[in-house]
Amino acid sequence: MQHDTVLSITLITLAVSILINVFFIFLVGSIKKKTVTHKIFFFLSTTIILWSIVFYISIQANPFILSSIFWVRLSVFLAVPMITLFFLLVHTLPHQVLLIGRRWIVVLVTGNTLVMAIAMSPFLFTHVEIVNDFPSPAAGFGISAFLIFTTALIFMIVYTFYIRTKRSLPTERRAIWFLMLGTLGMHIPMI
Repeated sequence: MQHDTVLSITLITLAVSILINVFFIFLVGSIKKKTVTHKIFFFLSTTIILWSIVFYISIQANPFILSSIFWVRLSVFLAVPMITLFFLLVHTLPHQVLLIGRRWIVVLVTGNTLVMAIAMSPFLFTHVEIVNDFPSPAAGFGISAFLIFTTALIFMIVYTFYIRTKRSLPTERRAIWFLMLGTLGMHIPMI
């Protein structure tokens, strides 16, 4: 019974998260002037929706028991571009063009691609065991690449957000805070 309650709450949270993301996609998409920030936001929102669905499937013991390892790896696979897009969004705000240099783009794309490839391999999770009716993945040595890449991006996000808000005008600062709070709100399933 308790297992069913947890899954019901998780399913409700998933549905609310998807609805919030779709709302934000339409809200931002309704702005006539399309900038790189709008495009990044669209891809981030879409990735969050896909990740939320895959993550929900990955924590189900049945009927996905035989494919649990695939869903667990896929949820990590999608988490990589999600954090990268979030960094690009923070870095680009409130500008209309991408401000990051070509060398950093190459580093991001290369790191992103490498960690995504590791995420779908047995190097990330070797197998999944069912513990208390929930899948429990056994981490391989590839988890370190994921942790290093995402932790570095999180530190860069915090630093960039701090610098952006410190250097911006009050009206821009409010817009940045609003967008950041909205984007963080879109990550409800991760909580």
